Amino acid sequence: MTNEELIAIRERCKATTPGPWDFIEGAPRTGAGAAVRGAGNRTVAGGAISKTDGTFIAKSYRDVPALLDEVERLQCELAESKCAN
Repeated sequence: MTNEELIAIRERCKATTPGPWDFIEGAPRTGAGAAVRGAGNRTVAGGAISKTDGTFIAKSYRDVPALLDEVERLQCELAESKCAN
């Protein structure tokens, strides 16, 4: 991935509804039985969401930024390694 792609992903993360996000089965406000909710009980996603999909969406709020941080750490480590050789 290019740095531009990684920056764009991080910007999309920052633009989302504040978290933490939680998956809620039987969420009455969605009319479809499930929702992913963020801070302030705001619905992030709702509808016919399976438990596994809903959990994945909810966890992505923390997982994606963590993965981006790890990519950045590894890039720095690689750059330092190249300079040392």
